[in-house]
Amino acid sequence: MSTSERDGILFVYLNNAVTSEVTLFPVQKELTYFWQVEVSSGTVIPTVLDVSWNLEALVTVQQTEQNSTFFKITLLNNRTTIEDAAAMQLSFCGTFDNGDFTTITVSKKDELWSINMKRALLTLLQLKIPRIEEELSFIDEEAGIYGKCTVEYGVVDYGYKKVHKNVDHDSCKSMPIEESANCATNLCPSSYQVHTSFNHVYSFARSAFLQNKVTLY
Repeated sequence: MSTSERDGILFVYLNNAVTSEVTLFPVQKELTYFWQVEVSSGTVIPTVLDVSWNLEALVTVQQTEQNSTFFKITLLNNRTTIEDAAAMQLSFCGTFDNGDFTTITVSKKDELWSINMKRALLTLLQLKIPRIEEELSFIDEEAGIYGKCTVEYGVVDYGYKKVHKNVDHDSCKSMPIEESANCATNLCPSSYQVHTSFNHVYSFARSAFLQNKVTLY
């Protein structure tokens, strides 16, 4: 069985507050991002089976002075009815520590599948802010839905910083999943085999068009 996932490009703004705390988003501002996800999985033996699932949504972000970040997802042009995906559109809150994702707070009405997707989104947004401000390339670890994984960073400065992240899923520790198969697993004769590959691109730039004063949720 193989699984792959592709995420759209996100543009994120790094905010240096008056205090020593560094936030991913500007305080007391509202930003909106376009989020696109494509997930596919399938088998080859004993029969060919391929299943794919797509999601397009707007993600509205509001940053508080207490370093709690509020998120709201608005689904766009999806085959699933809004009633079936109502939990996905419930607001939620994420907490980051200098760019590292630490906690998620959700509504009592939220559902497990929705919470897992929101947690995945927050782990995708996390960045090693102190290091990308000083280094052009480095390897570090991040905790996410796949456990604690090794992540390779590449940073390019165009007047704004463009960050490439590559997650090595073979390195993940305490991965909270169980694997099973109805046929023998055929492994490639190589230590470089990778079951799943992700490549994320982040660009940081101030945008007066996206930033407006708002009343927080």
